[in-house]
Amino acid sequence: MGLVFEELVRQLIASRAIPLPFKPTYVGQWWKGGAQIDVVALDQHNALFAEVKWGRATSQDLTKLIENSQKVDVGGMRRHYLVVAREGSGVDWLIDFEELDKLTKPSG
Repeated sequence: MGLVFEELVRQLIASRAIPLPFKPTYVGQWWKGGAQIDVVALDQHNALFAEVKWGRATSQDLTKLIENSQKVDVGGMRRHYLVVAREGSGVDWLIDFEELDKLTKPSG
């Protein structure tokens, strides 16, 4: 189920249902050796790195994401970070299922 959730999050970022401080022109993933980043979104000046967890996120997930993102050469782009998970606490830049539900509910 985790891979399906990762793809859903990539689609939600690409469609801007998950708001970012920039409009990505590329949304995908990155891996090299044993390091993987579930979502990478780019425009000319910005790079978003996101960890997607089907379960509970911890602050260690964010720390690992930041460490792995340092392996990605994005030049002088501004780096942004996001963790999307079913639940979590004590995690900066977290979108949990409750928040995801609010972001994707049709207005009206």
